[in-house]
Amino acid sequence: SYEIVLRQSPNWLTVVYLGNLAHFTTQNDLIPLLQNFGYIVNFKLMADKGCAFVTYDSHERAAMAIVQLLGFTINGRVLKCGWGKQGKPPQNRIPSSLEQNI
Repeated sequence: SYEIVLRQSPNWLTVVYLGNLAHFTTQNDLIPLLQNFGYIVNFKLMADKGCAFVTYDSHERAAMAIVQLLGFTINGRVLKCGWGKQGKPPQNRIPSSLEQNI
């Protein structure tokens, strides 16, 4: 369910992994579908590996995409969906070493 997927990863994570893509899948096959879930910040298609990574503007939109796309068929193949990897959380706060000086 949406709530379970939402809590499976930190709330700063916004990358969705799409797997089991046919090697002839193009960006034009995916983008119109993926835009239904929110604003796409970044998109990387690795057709030779049969996967793609989509970065949304929020954790909630990414979770909705995972829930809605799980089991969806594109080009005759059933999508595998899940959370992708994202290096580090965005740096929205002052580093602790600087907080002491303020």
